[in-house]
Amino acid sequence: MIRIVISGILVCFSYIASQAQISNVPGAGNEVLREKKYTDVEGSPYLYPDWKSGSVTDKNGKSFPNTLIKYDAYKDVVEINQEGTVLVLSNNLYPTFTISFAEANSNKVIKHTFRSGYDRVPGYGSNVYFEVLGQGEMVVLKKYDVKFIEEVTNNYGTAAQVKRFQRAEKYFLIKNGQAAVEVKLNTKSVLAAIGDKQAELEKYISKEKLKLKNEGDLLVLLAYYESL
Repeated sequence: MIRIVISGILVCFSYIASQAQISNVPGAGNEVLREKKYTDVEGSPYLYPDWKSGSVTDKNGKSFPNTLIKYDAYKDVVEINQEGTVLVLSNNLYPTFTISFAEANSNKVIKHTFRSGYDRVPGYGSNVYFEVLGQGEMVVLKKYDVKFIEEVTNNYGTAAQVKRFQRAEKYFLIKNGQAAVEVKLNTKSVLAAIGDKQAELEKYISKEKLKLKNEGDLLVLLAYYESL
């Protein structure tokens, strides 16, 4: 009986602690979302349309785990769910966040880490979030570029206005702290961005049969580059 009571107390304490951590997230600069967004729009601006588990880290390095998160890539903002109340966090106050969950079918753990503060990425300010794919001598950043499109379509003589989100991905390399360079997922663009050790890299690409048409191949090549 004593063990059961103690166990119950510990579970209760753990739950209270986690809720306290989450409830501490709101602060000056954050905003309560009071209305529904993006009604009658095809597609989604979110990285994932449903709430995912994750954490946010404030500018002082304090982390808030066990947080329900959505990332609105169109507006480049993080939303958290606090017991039904949706808060939009300030990019300046919370420069880092993660989304981490297990896929329902395979139980494979998916993790995304986003950071702002990159002030030498062409076309973007320092408060913009990028997903960090690789962190080493070569930093690999991914930007989810979501556009809102309104267009008029004609079907059998009837005009209709269509609103939709269109998503693309952009990739950037930062070499030894230099300004970021945008790269396309193809061999020519990646090798041009890396700049040196071309012969070794070309030989490795041929040997490993890398196509560099996906980010997995890109990361494999960069890991080899840093091993040279």
